[in-house]
Amino acid sequence: MRKGAVVDGASIPRWAWSIIGGPWEGPYRNASVIHDWYCSVRTQPWKAVHKMFHQGMMASGVSSAKARIMYLAVLYGGPRWDELTMRNSRLLSAEMRRVNPEVFEAMSSANASLSIGNVTDAEAKLASAKTAMRTNGDQFAVASLARNIALSKNDKATASTAIEAMVVSGVPDDKALASLQFERARLAYEQGDFSVAAQNAQNSLAANFSEDAAQFLATLKRQNPAAVGGSTKSTPEFEPTEIEFQRLANIVESEDMSPEQIEKLVDDLREPSRE
Repeated sequence: MRKGAVVDGASIPRWAWSIIGGPWEGPYRNASVIHDWYCSVRTQPWKAVHKMFHQGMMASGVSSAKARIMYLAVLYGGPRWDELTMRNSRLLSAEMRRVNPEVFEAMSSANASLSIGNVTDAEAKLASAKTAMRTNGDQFAVASLARNIALSKNDKATASTAIEAMVVSGVPDDKALASLQFERARLAYEQGDFSVAAQNAQNSLAANFSEDAAQFLATLKRQNPAAVGGSTKSTPEFEPTEIEFQRLANIVESEDMSPEQIEKLVDDLREPSRE
């Protein structure tokens, strides 16, 4: 079982326990355990997880009437999550979190160049690191370097794009994710894109609450109410990034993928919420 996953019956609303019974009572115990686990890791669409709970109850011998009521309970009051949450909750193996030696060497050299103001050399090392990317850890590291180089040049648009590549790598935990999204919110604000600023501030607060992000959003709402009001969509649109594309291209080339394998690679990335 994944470290950090919680199995405590909380995926079935507690207010429903008095009506349908607790999650550990009766033949639906196994279905409850599986449902809790998927509601904790959030790697699958919430609709599919709740539907699986119903199917699990039926397979365990729960009566049709009971199963329907319990299914209603999780649909009505159970947890829900969006595609961005799933993308950043994907189970990454230690291998996929690893930064390859070639990328690490290029990163170290590039950061040394940046520290003495040699941006040109840092950009050359960044280009080298991009061609060596294979893992999600590589993507996060290269995107981090791209952000640092862009900020050294006051190129806020490129820095924001690099941050998005860090976010979608799946590497950051909730606290790091919130920090990155708040940084992107501030960059958007400085560029006058208040709707994007508000959306990223809200995403930051959803990942991990901070007073700074809350105050930022409150200030933005006072200054531009329309921007905050228009940023309430629950599922952010997919945002392709050059860095993530480069990593995928490296994989396609190194593994000599067929068209069908490439289609699956892209589908798995673009449509993690397919049911």
